[in-house]
Amino acid sequence: MMMRFMNGDLNYENDCIKFMLKTKVVLFLILIPAMLYGQGTCKEKLYKANLLYESGQLNEAIELAKSCTDSETESERWQAWHLLSKAYLATGHKAEARSSAEIMLEINPTYKPSKVKDPAELVRLLNSIKVIPKFSLGLAATIGGSWTTPRVLKTFNGASYHKEYTTDQGFQSGLIIGYHMNEIISLHTGLAMTQKRYQIDYDLEGLAFNVKEQLNYLNAPAIARFSFEVRNKWRVFGDAGIYTGRLLSSYSHFERHFTETGLKEREKDLQSINRRNMWEYGSIFGAGIMLRFRQSEWTLDGRYYRAAFYNVTDTERRYRSEDLFYRYYYLDDDLRLNNFVLSLSFAYNLNYRVLKN
Repeated sequence: MMMRFMNGDLNYENDCIKFMLKTKVVLFLILIPAMLYGQGTCKEKLYKANLLYESGQLNEAIELAKSCTDSETESERWQAWHLLSKAYLATGHKAEARSSAEIMLEINPTYKPSKVKDPAELVRLLNSIKVIPKFSLGLAATIGGSWTTPRVLKTFNGASYHKEYTTDQGFQSGLIIGYHMNEIISLHTGLAMTQKRYQIDYDLEGLAFNVKEQLNYLNAPAIARFSFEVRNKWRVFGDAGIYTGRLLSSYSHFERHFTETGLKEREKDLQSINRRNMWEYGSIFGAGIMLRFRQSEWTLDGRYYRAAFYNVTDTERRYRSEDLFYRYYYLDDDLRLNNFVLSLSFAYNLNYRVLKN
């Protein structure tokens, strides 16, 4: 009787041990994925995920890479989305692959796919996604100069003679800011120092007069640009917009030449800002060519600034310069100043935008 009782206890104990062992095995098998995907740093997870991808265990690689898409480290987030793009392509999930590739490019918009490291299908996918600059900041300077053409509205003379206006060369340089709305349209503004120069010649009873005018403006343009890709990184564009300018300084140079004796009298750097209106306005039209190189844009363009709605001359002070009137028989005409500028500019793209489908 005693032996039966003891044997019964042993059998019961063995059954309990077997049940516990089976339970541990089941729990271990259930926890393996959790242990695989839930433990370790993202660096370790991404290493394991790449191994899984290389060995063809694509679903496991996807699940492991997903756990690192919200990593605090930008490079780890990028690696996760890069791996997901490849894995989704390999599994035929093209929509998920494109979405992952777009997020990957948002993190690193200047990434250029490698034909050596990236699968050919991923290279084609990345090249099909449009990435454009968002904000740009740069500098512009004239090449060859700024040519001013006076447009006379009404002539005023201190005697009977005819004035002849000629274009003279100045310069323009400044700061430019750009915002790209889409692949074609961008908006540009900034500040530009513009030097406008022209000459006036007239003759009167044995005297030849030459007047050189120089006006220095601080201009603020507002331009809409329409650009089109012509070859790889090259684009052509057209500009249209408006501008306003504040006169900073103005100088006149007068020369009186006695034609019979050859004697010349000159007065240089005469302040003329007291004879000028302080503001100018007008429209802008232009065209050019652009090269996008890495994170920069190099632009060569020509712009025509057509003045409107203002008069260079302060009409209320036209007759107050008595010395100019009696010595040079000179009065300021009503006029506006148009000018053409040929410039080279460099802009650095501060950030980018991925154009999503």
